[in-house]
Amino acid sequence: MSTLMADLPTEVATAIYAPCDRIARQQRRQGDKRTLKQLRANVLTDLALREDGTTRAPRTEVFLYLAASSLLELDKQPGYLAGHGHIPTALAPELTSRPDNV
Repeated sequence: MSTLMADLPTEVATAIYAPCDRIARQQRRQGDKRTLKQLRANVLTDLALREDGTTRAPRTEVFLYLAASSLLELDKQPGYLAGHGHIPTALAPELTSRPDNV
């Protein structure tokens, strides 16, 4: 997981937060069991990745450093994801196999 933060004018931050909160609360009323915080994060992600009126999968450039022995499943040395830190070896195939990751 990662944290995304921005220093914005109050009116801009409020204009972004309000629809995220409104949609998240609507999803809760419709029976979604996730927390409002989780729902707001998902709504923000959907809105930020929207392109031409549809939500698209994010295209990500990943710099993952992994020992060849771990890649060949000879051991389980942790990988290193640039800009993030160490990750479990089991997460490496998932990150590198997504079609939109480079």
